[in-house]
Parts: sequence; C-alpha cells; structure tokens
Amino acid sequence: MLESTILTSFALLQHRLLESLRQSQPEFFADKWLLGAPSKSELKLDGEFWEVSKHGVGIMFKRRNPGPELVVDVHTEVEAADRIDAWRLQQFVESTGQSLEFDEAEALLQRHVATGVLVPRVAGGYALGS
Repeated sequence: MLESTILTSFALLQHRLLESLRQSQPEFFADKWLLGAPSKSELKLDGEFWEVSKHGVGIMFKRRNPGPELVVDVHTEVEAADRIDAWRLQQFVESTGQSLEFDEAEALLQRHVATGVLVPRVAGGYALGS
C-alpha cells in the first residue's frame, strides 16, 4: 500500500518546480499552448538539477542530480501548480521505483477526497485541501 505522505510530497514538489520555473523562465506561462517556450531547458531547485522538457501542452521535469531520477509530468494545465491527477501521481510514484497502476492511483485520490485531504477540481483533477 502506498503511503499517503507520498501524495503530499508529490504535490508540494510539483508546486515548487512550477513556481521556480515561473520565476526563472516565465515564457512557459505566457501562452496556454506553451508557444515561445524552449523545448528543453534546465532548472536548479534547492541544489537539485532538473531537466525541463516541453511536450504538447505539458512540461516534464526529470531530476538529474542527485539520483535517483524523479519525474514530475505536468501534462496539462501548467498554470495550475496545485493540480494533481492519477496520471501525474502514477508517473511520479513509478519514478521512485515503486509500482502503481492507474486505477490504484485514482482510488488513492478518491480516498483522500473522502477524508478531506484533497478537494475535487474539474476534468479529473484534485488539489490539496485547506
């Protein structure tokens, strides 16, 4: 069973990465289609080095140093730093070396809605509750 702390860790990391990117490379947030944003760049956050790749209307962050490589894939709504969904959570958890099926990720998110840790958002997304 996946620990619930990984959900909070993931959400906070995603938020920090997006806010750091917004400060250092605002061109990623100038257009919802990411027009004008570089296809690849780098980001340094708290002494960690992250590769930033634009894909479609999303951004993938891969931690390069220190290891192990972690993945935070913001595949849609890059302007919403607090958005969590099953796909993002699954990608992150699997990058930590753990296994998580999409259905398991969705069930975990639903359980956290029931306990008030998460609140539902539009289009299958969630955000940490207040």
